[in-house]
Amino acid sequence: MSDIDGALVISVVAGALRAATPVIYAGLGELINERSGVLNLGLEGLMLTGACAAVGAHLAWGTWEVSLLVAALAAGFVGLIHAFFCVVLRSSQVVTGLAVLFLCQGVTAVVGARWVSRAVSPGLAPPLAGLEPVPVLGTVLGQQDIMVFGALLAAVAVGVFLFRSRWGVLLRACGESAHAAAAAGVRVRAVRLAAGTACGVLCGLGGAHLSLFYAQQWQENMVTGRGWIALVMVIFGMWFPGRLLLGAYLFGGLVTLQLNLQARGIAAPQYVLSMLPFLVTLALLVAASWRLKWRSGGMPADLGIPFHPEGQAE
Repeated sequence: MSDIDGALVISVVAGALRAATPVIYAGLGELINERSGVLNLGLEGLMLTGACAAVGAHLAWGTWEVSLLVAALAAGFVGLIHAFFCVVLRSSQVVTGLAVLFLCQGVTAVVGARWVSRAVSPGLAPPLAGLEPVPVLGTVLGQQDIMVFGALLAAVAVGVFLFRSRWGVLLRACGESAHAAAAAGVRVRAVRLAAGTACGVLCGLGGAHLSLFYAQQWQENMVTGRGWIALVMVIFGMWFPGRLLLGAYLFGGLVTLQLNLQARGIAAPQYVLSMLPFLVTLALLVAASWRLKWRSGGMPADLGIPFHPEGQAE
């Protein structure tokens, strides 16, 4: 491998960790939500809410901790609203998710208009900055922000919660058979409302990473499809955090690769290179769909089915 090829690989790996982080947070939030039995198509809007709130909070108070908290609270509130309509009022989960998406797009465009392109910086040193002099490892890990490592910890935490804790078992029971869980004494509505709120919180953190740590500015509709990618990664990962993580890093690597290829002047149309990550993601979705056709995977049986307290499902 030449020095140029080696530098390209290192650059792609380092960039993949950063580019995948917003997708990981949003994907983990949707995974929790879907494991409880509720589908949310408004991830893009939740991430926009977090991104806008983080920039606004940082410009007002100047601390990254407060910015992340505000982003999580704002998106968590929107996630709770979505869950309320879907769980309590039993509205269409598809229509409600799209409504949340369009509402958040409009609100953030209006609220964030005054903050467009205003530079923000968390002012936080990378946690492993001491590794920077180390060849390869220093380039890959030494410059990563705290939320990149937080995404890994979040994936582990979600896995432990879902598959190694009593509360996780109850949540998954609500997604597999809501009326059976209710017969066993589980408060299905409360569990699904909590899952919807958690989805919003994690999506808000993903959006906050995008605006505060990755782009370090606010731009209208800056999420640019990452919410949909997160939704695809949940399906590709068969509703398991580890597989979701793998898919997100693959997407992040492709995004970084096409940027590096464009920067190196590769003789290929710019728009073809820009399409590459999304074409591969589409292929992954098709492959996952074929697998689900012949094998149930981890898809919750009651996903998208409204729950009636009387014990009947629509």
